[in-house]
Amino acid sequence: MVAICNANGTIVNNFALQVQMKLTSGDGGGIVFRNNGKSSYRFRVGSDGTFDLVNSKKGLVSGPSTAIKKGSKLSNVLTVIAQGKHIYLFVNGQLLANVQDSASSSGKIGLFAVDFTHPTQAVFTNLKAWAL
Repeated sequence: MVAICNANGTIVNNFALQVQMKLTSGDGGGIVFRNNGKSSYRFRVGSDGTFDLVNSKKGLVSGPSTAIKKGSKLSNVLTVIAQGKHIYLFVNGQLLANVQDSASSSGKIGLFAVDFTHPTQAVFTNLKAWAL
């Protein structure tokens, strides 16, 4: 189950967004962006040290990263930079991936928690966003 909280009234295309995420329990969470109702992107960071980026139709990149602090009650700083079809993903200041995709060019931003196998609670703080 995925629980998404969109920031209504935010329609962005080229931007940088950074947020600190603390998983107090559960599987993972992250950032949703360019959500226009038909397509969107979801950048997930898991408590197991994995990450992925998916658009509404397919997975774009995934894998483990030593930059991700594993387990519950630890914080990770997630950053997305989206400019045109280029999307850059960072955790704790380390580049995880650079992908190119044009499934969605603008839309709302938001945050989410995901429950694959365990009830999940995520706390998000220090959100910062910049227009590019």
